[in-house]
Amino acid sequence: MNQIFTSLFILSLFFLEAGCISCPKSDSESISNARVTTVKIVHSNTEDRLVTLIEQAMMRSGWKVIANNRVSAFLPTGSPVSIQVLDTFYSIPQTGLIVQELFQAKQSDCILRYTYHNLWRERMANFNASLIQTSTGEVISTFDFKQKIGIGSKQTKAVLDKMATAFAIHLQ
Repeated sequence: MNQIFTSLFILSLFFLEAGCISCPKSDSESISNARVTTVKIVHSNTEDRLVTLIEQAMMRSGWKVIANNRVSAFLPTGSPVSIQVLDTFYSIPQTGLIVQELFQAKQSDCILRYTYHNLWRERMANFNASLIQTSTGEVISTFDFKQKIGIGSKQTKAVLDKMATAFAIHLQ
């Protein structure tokens, strides 16, 4: 039995050397040769609980995360509201979506765009993310996760770690 496995191993090495078997390129080589090390998480609402969790997962996988330079919020009707950020006050009208730039925008190699549905008790039903190269606009990779929420469903942290690990193959 050992001789059969040894013979098969030697035969496979011969075919590999002869070029009959090809080793496929990794996804990062076949998609883009550009250097990718930084990522910016794109979100529309600062009250989104998932933003920080995604940033943490990406940092654990070795990405350098560039912060979004804006604060946005939808304010309810009522009297004008004052928002204080460090030493600056912003007076906001009665209602509407406000977006305030906090610091000068920093460039990143990639943007992570995401959508999710039904975030409940540290679990989510659907999560989709795209890793987009900023210089070309090319979608480098996508991540899609679907599950029914209930007993035995995966926690959000585990899903985000899986996404960050899948995207980490594009780090150079």
